[in-house]
Amino acid sequence: MTTQQKVQMLMIQGGDSGDRGYQKELAEILGISITSVANKLKGRQEWKVGEIRIFAKRYNLSAKAICETFIWRE
Repeated sequence: MTTQQKVQMLMIQGGDSGDRGYQKELAEILGISITSVANKLKGRQEWKVGEIRIFAKRYNLSAKAICETFIWRE
């Protein structure tokens, strides 16, 4: 599963009923542009620690879920 798929799945499962896993929603949550989100999800741009913290807090991620989503890549 790609980072993009993992992030979208987490947004849908753990978010408010309005969260559908869209890049626009993620950009708003992180306070960055949609282009930056797209680059991060495709692996062209690294995730910043602060962005991971915001995402993890918003979606109540465990340390294991953070590592599986953003750190350990296949």
